[in-house]
Amino acid sequence: LGRVTQQHLGNRQTDQLGISQSLRPPGCEPVRLHHVIIDVHIQCGQEGIEVVRHKTTSIPSAASRSQQPHRTELGITRLERAVDLAGELAGRRVLVSGAGMLGLTAVAAVADAGAAEVVVVDPDPARLELALRFGADRIRPAGERVPRVDVALELSGAPAGVGTCLDCLDVGGALVLVGSVAPGPPIALDPERVVRSWLTVAGVHNYEPRHLRRAVAFLNGSRWPWADLVAEPVGLDRVGELLLSPMVRPRASVRPEVR
Repeated sequence: LGRVTQQHLGNRQTDQLGISQSLRPPGCEPVRLHHVIIDVHIQCGQEGIEVVRHKTTSIPSAASRSQQPHRTELGITRLERAVDLAGELAGRRVLVSGAGMLGLTAVAAVADAGAAEVVVVDPDPARLELALRFGADRIRPAGERVPRVDVALELSGAPAGVGTCLDCLDVGGALVLVGSVAPGPPIALDPERVVRSWLTVAGVHNYEPRHLRRAVAFLNGSRWPWADLVAEPVGLDRVGELLLSPMVRPRASVRPEVR
């Protein structure tokens, strides 16, 4: 996992979970977070580095404590960029493939954007039920037939999920890949169908400052029960336990001051 590091903020030291990350953008400084969400890809040999923030915006301190864990989950900024690439969502049929933390956030964002219908696909029945609470109109277990859609957001990273998204796109449809962040088997793509059906396929990995600002604004004005997605925080001494235990909710959380 890496070591719990002591980070320097001016002349002060504070205990904070070291989150593995390959690079820190120039100009970014360490910041103390009340909650740190365990959602990291750990590479062999890394010992943990600072959690950093961009100077473009800040997470409001007035947020209710029950929503703070999600407010520090900056993965939603990639979702904001994905929505940009997908185009106008109002009045359109949208598929969300994968109902993990980011997928459920996508369901809420798409519903707020005025989609005519939101369909969610996932192999986990419990997560499909959660999707209904976050704005889904229809749910489908993975492998079942999915209706035609205008936009597909693929957040699971599963090759089968990518194939489902491609198969259900209607004429003029757009597929945005977000979850495919690790090597996997090739996916068959028929270029003639892409051309004749005017399909768009795009991928999203990182984001721009404007997407971070929009993500914070979305969470500030949101009506969705984010606290239901995050387990009660534990102290740093229980991080190992969290990594080895089954996940009861989509996210576990860590608060350094908890004993």
